[in-house]
Amino acid sequence: MLKDALLKLKKDARETHGLCNIAKCYKSMDSDTQIAFVDVCNSSAFTTDIARALRADGHRISRDSLSRRRKCFTSGNPECCMSIQEETPK
Repeated sequence: MLKDALLKLKKDARETHGLCNIAKCYKSMDSDTQIAFVDVCNSSAFTTDIARALRADGHRISRDSLSRRRKCFTSGNPECCMSIQEETPK
């Protein structure tokens, strides 16, 4: 029903308002995938390859965005990015 779809869009927008793209991506993952994501961010894997894997799964993530935010996931506190808005180029 259209009403339900519209209300879901409103709810989803409220839950992700103010989050950077990486945080939105992270929040959309199930807990096992979140663990794998943090693990790969803590590895020596190339940022380009991680971003490519995320895009292949349908996430609109650039290598540059991931590079800027990857340190949040390597600090042992992935929540540090969860309230920071994505920087916009000037």
